[in-house]
Amino acid sequence: MAEALIRGLPIILNDYIPGQYKKMAVLLHLDKNKAFGADEAFKRVSEAWSVFSDSSKRNCYDVSINRQFVAMVSQFVNLDTFWTVCTPCRVQYEYLRKYVNKRLWWGFCCG
Repeated sequence: MAEALIRGLPIILNDYIPGQYKKMAVLLHLDKNKAFGADEAFKRVSEAWSVFSDSSKRNCYDVSINRQFVAMVSQFVNLDTFWTVCTPCRVQYEYLRKYVNKRLWWGFCCG
């Protein structure tokens, strides 16, 4: 939950987040909320606030999230290649980037 509270929030929200933290803290505080799991939720919100309010912790967190995002995207996207489609037969082909803007010939075209 700590990641969900901070992840993806742009810097322009720095004035908005403290107010939201205070609202959530009041809602989840043990004296006000006796619901099951409220204590754990309050701990997570407090943990998220401790990261967000300390600039050095926030910078470390931002760097780690960026690294995780890049690693996740690089699993699914090969930046060394590109895809194209043979217009007549609609078959997709993957080529190395060195062939971008070159005339390509598909030897197995049905059209």
